[in-house]
Amino acid sequence: MRQLLLITCVGAVLEFFDFAILFLFADVLTRVFIPGEEGSRLWIFAIFALGYLTRPLGGLLFSHFGDRIGRKRLFRLSILLMSLATLGIGLLPGYALVGGLAPALLVLCRIIQGLSVGGELPGSIIYAAEQVPPNQRGLVTASIITSATLGHVLAGAVAILIAATLTEGEIQQWGWRLPFFAGGVLGVVGYLARRHIAETPLFIAIVERGEVVKVPFLELWQHNRQNLLIAIGLVAIAGTVSAFCLFLPSMIAQHLHYSHLSAYGFTTTAMLLLAAGTFCAGVVSDRIGRRRVILTGCAVLLLCMLPAIHCMLCGHFWVLLMVTVLPASLINGCYQATITELFDTPVRYSGLAISHNLGISLFGGASPYLMELLCGQGFLLAPVLFLGLAALLAGLSGLTMPCRYRTGLDHNKSVRLV
Repeated sequence: MRQLLLITCVGAVLEFFDFAILFLFADVLTRVFIPGEEGSRLWIFAIFALGYLTRPLGGLLFSHFGDRIGRKRLFRLSILLMSLATLGIGLLPGYALVGGLAPALLVLCRIIQGLSVGGELPGSIIYAAEQVPPNQRGLVTASIITSATLGHVLAGAVAILIAATLTEGEIQQWGWRLPFFAGGVLGVVGYLARRHIAETPLFIAIVERGEVVKVPFLELWQHNRQNLLIAIGLVAIAGTVSAFCLFLPSMIAQHLHYSHLSAYGFTTTAMLLLAAGTFCAGVVSDRIGRRRVILTGCAVLLLCMLPAIHCMLCGHFWVLLMVTVLPASLINGCYQATITELFDTPVRYSGLAISHNLGISLFGGASPYLMELLCGQGFLLAPVLFLGLAALLAGLSGLTMPCRYRTGLDHNKSVRLV
């Protein structure tokens, strides 16, 4: 169990550190890659969103082969691609040196990041969930999601450190490159740690029974459309709350005129709260069921919409965290375990990857762009209202989903895996 958690959780931390650091340095990257153009800040957010929008394609590719040739190979490949793309961003020349080629290369690296992260998190979840008994599934999957959230925390901490130790000029000249170098190198270390992992017992079993599906996506579309919609609705809150937390540094600094250092600290605290709540919710869901935890989180978040709006208008940002992030963390801790229980082994990787990446792209990738657009027009309540909409969708999914938290994953029969 410890080794399983180590190789999955460390990879999740590194993947999401790499993915988030571009957003946290959005202002600097705007000046480096798209200087002096009207609306250039929106272009950086569009490039950030592009990483999310390419995740479904990455998830489709990785999951197709993950369901066809096995989990372990794709589990190794995803972190390697992410590391190389992140290191590539750190090495890119700026607009001053190569002109329009600079943002084009940034877009290319971001696309590779999106493709790889589209396979990494679903691959980690499937690889871990298929090797543990039902009464530990929530714990293990929540640990991976918590680790991914801690990757955002690590990115925020690095941003704080750089902002505190370097001048604005140093950050723009070379300091922004440091976290991309670190993320790339650490990702390669994560890849090396996965060299000798074994295939999951459930995948070996379907190979021996001749149950491998030729085109998993078609199988899903024909027989699992309802479960796909349920899963996408559950992912809505995860994508939106992450976008909400990542968007706050830019919003606080740009629209509310707080210092960058305070804004980074605020987001780091938000991610720590999200990580703590996510882990606790996963553990509790193993005991009382996913549906109860999910519906409780949705109900509390919707009830907190009015207090959250008041906090946003009055500047009570620390209270805002408590009434938004903590309820959202209840859903965040359960949704991955729930989705693994919705799909059978031959299409489980595809079901999780497609639903997760579509939901994250729709609600996590587009949200920062829309939030920035609306906040730029003076509608500063947009981030809170986006959370409310996501809570409604997740609640509807929670009401319609089957409850299988006590069953094994071998075609949803009661099988205990050691």
